Amino acid sequence: MYGIRGIVLKWFTSYLTNRRQYTVLQNYESEFERITYGVPQGSVLSSLFILIYVNDIQYAITNAKIKLFADDTNVFFRSKDLVKLFTLPNAGMSQLYDWFKVNYNVGQCPT
Repeated sequence: MYGIRGIVLKWFTSYLTNRRQYTVLQNYESEFERITYGVPQGSVLSSLFILIYVNDIQYAITNAKIKLFADDTNVFFRSKDLVKLFTLPNAGMSQLYDWFKVNYNVGQCPT
């Protein structure tokens, strides 16, 4: 969608793949485990990647207002009809679920 290709795409891909982490608790160190999701916590690029990832989420729901601030997302539904106010969020969450399924992992969608 953003036209990222070539060297920049290779750079992003190498930055986000083949990452591993481990945990230290007192004198215990866990084994290294592969990280397959998310962005490196505290890195300068993490904020950029989150923004790129969620930027189009505002178009995922047709019956709500979505507000994005950094990595915080709020969804607002409004109706004067109480029954409709109950059904709108359910429909909206279904639309969000579909968006997350499609945007689960670049080039890979869960079944």
